[in-house]
Amino acid sequence: MKRIYTCSDAEWEFARYHSEVNGVDGGNKGMGCMSIFAFPIISIGCYGQYYLLRDLLPESMEGPSSWLKNAAIVLGFIGVVAFWLRSIHRPVGDTGVDASSRTVTYLLTDKEGIYINAVKNLHPKVLAYWKWSSVGEVTIDFTRDPRTFSANEDVYYSEKNKLQTFREIHDRCPDFREEVRETYTDRFMLTLGTKDKLLNRSAQIQIPRSWLFDGQFIALLGEIKRNTQITLRYFNVEAANAFLQWKDK
Repeated sequence: MKRIYTCSDAEWEFARYHSEVNGVDGGNKGMGCMSIFAFPIISIGCYGQYYLLRDLLPESMEGPSSWLKNAAIVLGFIGVVAFWLRSIHRPVGDTGVDASSRTVTYLLTDKEGIYINAVKNLHPKVLAYWKWSSVGEVTIDFTRDPRTFSANEDVYYSEKNKLQTFREIHDRCPDFREEVRETYTDRFMLTLGTKDKLLNRSAQIQIPRSWLFDGQFIALLGEIKRNTQITLRYFNVEAANAFLQWKDK
């Protein structure tokens, strides 16, 4: 039986912006884009090798190397079919969310793992899913803009860009009136890390502010501890002090 964690539509918009899931055990990355792009990339590579060998090798060797051309054709065909299957099986119609409701299901948990509703779609094939057995560490921190942690030089925190994004969110969700900050010290986020460091997977889950007062954050922490047997870690001393002060209230 799944436990449901909800928040307001405005809080969900804020949480979605400040959350990031890199790698999942199931859900919206079950058939990743890279697996589809791999087919045309390999296909182009095979074609390139075929024409290179055809120019460099004697004509007598053109026949034996023709398998590269055939492989390119087959892989290209597989890529087209895979892309088509992904498009027709992507469950975008049945979101399982009442568009008129101001309450959104943000997280769901059961004895196997945690589901993260990042696109307002509760279809099992869309919900990002982490197994409890995959979680190796849980870190508590203040809510920070995810672009602060990006190693990509083209993706960085910009107050101007965030302000524009917040205005767009307000246009579709009038109740959204959050200030633009890089760090929000009045609310927390959880970062889940995997046991296998080589997988380089993580999930940053922003905790809605209302959960600090309605018992949902305490309930979620209890579920995480019970199912993973992991001791909470803190990003820094400031986050630890703030969390312990809130918990002791």
